[in-house]
Amino acid sequence: MDLSFSTEQSALADAVSRLYAKESHPERVRLAEASGFDNVLWQALVRMGLPTMGVAETQGGGGASLTDLAVVAEQHGASLGSAPLIETMVVARLLARGDGSSATLLDRLVQGAPAGLGLHPARDGRLRLVPGGAVAAVVVGLDGDELVVVSSTGNRELRRTLHSGAVADVDLGASA
Repeated sequence: MDLSFSTEQSALADAVSRLYAKESHPERVRLAEASGFDNVLWQALVRMGLPTMGVAETQGGGGASLTDLAVVAEQHGASLGSAPLIETMVVARLLARGDGSSATLLDRLVQGAPAGLGLHPARDGRLRLVPGGAVAAVVVGLDGDELVVVSSTGNRELRRTLHSGAVADVDLGASA
């Protein structure tokens, strides 16, 4: 089995690497440390279509494969990207697989809004330490066995962590 990148995937890796060299160099990462979010980097990622590249073109995304997303994720991690790119990629794909009621939320992501992803089930009506939650317009997580979508405006408590990420606790009371 040949697991090497295609010519297109290698070109994608190069393009994303150049973007991060320009927009996420060590000085910029340090400047974004307090909030965990670099809006200039985020806007550059949005202009390139990366946050929703894994969503079907018919839904406003780029129609990229999971391997394409992995190519971008590798560059994001290698550059310590100060933006919730991976979280938004995952949430966008989840919303795209929804029943249609999530189309408005997906459109917000396609238009450039960041997303957060609750990695642990909610406790006491709150998703805790949500990566990207400090800046997310939309958060997806689990409440018991139910997948919930939360419009994350004004219902979050910012959290400081050792890695200075854009992390917050998100109240489920604002479920979308």
